[in-house]
Amino acid sequence: MTNLIKRMTIGLAVALIFIVGALWIVLSSPVAREIRVQFTAERLTDVIGQKVIIEGDAYVSLLPSPEVIITEVRLPSENIPDADLATLDLVRFTTPQAYLLGYGVVMSEIEARGLVIKLLRDKDGNTTWAEDNSDQKPKGQSEGTSERTDIIGFLGERDVVFTDMEVDVDNEKTGFEFDFDLTKFEINQSPHEEGKKAGVYYQGEINDQKAEFTGHFPDGAPFEAAGHLGALRFKLNGQKPPDRPRGDFDGEIELISGDLQNLLDSLRLTGTAEGTAEAKAMIQRTNGLVDLDDTDLELKRADGRVARLTGRAKDFGTASDFDLELFVDLVGDNPPPPPAIFVKDIRPKSLEMRIIGLNGDIEID
Repeated sequence: MTNLIKRMTIGLAVALIFIVGALWIVLSSPVAREIRVQFTAERLTDVIGQKVIIEGDAYVSLLPSPEVIITEVRLPSENIPDADLATLDLVRFTTPQAYLLGYGVVMSEIEARGLVIKLLRDKDGNTTWAEDNSDQKPKGQSEGTSERTDIIGFLGERDVVFTDMEVDVDNEKTGFEFDFDLTKFEINQSPHEEGKKAGVYYQGEINDQKAEFTGHFPDGAPFEAAGHLGALRFKLNGQKPPDRPRGDFDGEIELISGDLQNLLDSLRLTGTAEGTAEAKAMIQRTNGLVDLDDTDLELKRADGRVARLTGRAKDFGTASDFDLELFVDLVGDNPPPPPAIFVKDIRPKSLEMRIIGLNGDIEID
């Protein structure tokens, strides 16, 4: 009996060593790198709904809880050849054991370093990102996981901490360009009466100007966000209508800048100006399109001259449909021009006009 127990003990020890060795080979050894990388990339592609390529390695730690570490990751653009939607140096996330055993992956508590996102639209209208299709579930996605298939929506449902993050926004059709260089970007999910409340925070630079943003976005309840870009302060309050797709919202935006020159620099606009700027508008986002209504923009120069723009603009990114009224005070605090004797001596005190645009045609009254 003693010999039997001894043999069983030795057998169990050998089996345990074999199992541990096999797990090490599969989860961490360079020998099984290709298997781990292919398996992980396929699972992440299913979950995110965007093709994932791992050029580094993927490691899995089972204790104290399953944790996956991946290096050198690319998300190639589906619409623009030889372009990437995103790259990152390292990503770490936890996933429940049940999903690993079921050959699935559920990402939570995501940490990443060296993330670069390129939101590009070329002259033909092609984008590095895929169009959102929230009604379709990615093939192979496990029950209980998110149905969101775009990266922004995917990250918006999880606890996320990114460091050394860059976001490049470049629209070749309109010339719009923004460079985000963020030292920290964080999304924190917390309980709320209607479900969850996502807190969003980032800090860094945008177009070489110091920037900070804080927002709270509860499910089924009004949201609020505020921040600054250089000398520009902004607030956004709104709510997502229950009958509209995710990402849609109705709200009000307010912007105030005490330094007009800093505002021009922040937006990478040429020219010099001293003064202040204020703007308010009702904003509606529908299926990715942004409409502005009750817009009121006022620029006031240091010498008292004022330019004011009011009206509406549908599909703000393309400016294909707008109705605006412009008023410009050309005198300000300066002495008014003397009465003109000849036509060549006429100096207007102000300028007023209405500008209407529709489908590329512009009418000025």
